[in-house]
Amino acid sequence: MLDKWMTTNLDAEDIAYWYLRLNGFLCLRNFLVHGDRRGEIRTDIDVVGVRMKHRREHLKDPMRDAEWVEDAKRTIVVFCDAKTNARDFNAAWTLHQRYILESFLALVGAVPENLWAQTARELYETGRSEPSPDVLVTVLLVNHDPRGQAPTRLRSAQVIQLADAFRFVHRRFNKYRQIKRENSQWEASGHALWNLFEKHRRSEDAFVIAGLRAIGSDTTRLLPSSAS
Repeated sequence: MLDKWMTTNLDAEDIAYWYLRLNGFLCLRNFLVHGDRRGEIRTDIDVVGVRMKHRREHLKDPMRDAEWVEDAKRTIVVFCDAKTNARDFNAAWTLHQRYILESFLALVGAVPENLWAQTARELYETGRSEPSPDVLVTVLLVNHDPRGQAPTRLRSAQVIQLADAFRFVHRRFNKYRQIKRENSQWEASGHALWNLFEKHRRSEDAFVIAGLRAIGSDTTRLLPSSAS
């Protein structure tokens, strides 16, 4: 009998979600931002993630998360936009007059109201803000742009290649396979990703290529990994 999880379609948002979740972020998907007037919808966020400063998975031998996450050494808030191929952030995110990022900040609540304007301004201008010594807020683009074809509007935003997100997932699953195989409570996309890993457990490169193909990304110009 075919495993029902094998029939689950994966997309770029799924990979962004699991990359963040495995890095210790508490995540919400398809976060819809409503306007202040009746019937007005400003935009949505593919994934909102918050990772607490003191997060650790396993007490005696903590799992090491991605380098940029570990190096922050503070609580991280990310507003993630996931793209299948070489595309930039949703243009609506840079429209100051629509108060998009102010709405994001208010909904998450990690930054006090008196710092919303400053934090939002820095996010609109560069994609990154450090409103306090213990908090980093960044917009995050997860896409597939191995040749650097899509210049990012926000020069200080965090950008993760989908191929590198797949590599992180493979390494985490591979190193902690005995722990991560206890995943009956995961949602369908997690089971689909795990099954893809099990099929390509012995080859990280094969897993990356299979994963990119599964979400509809072009693999003809794939470059070697640039991040762990």
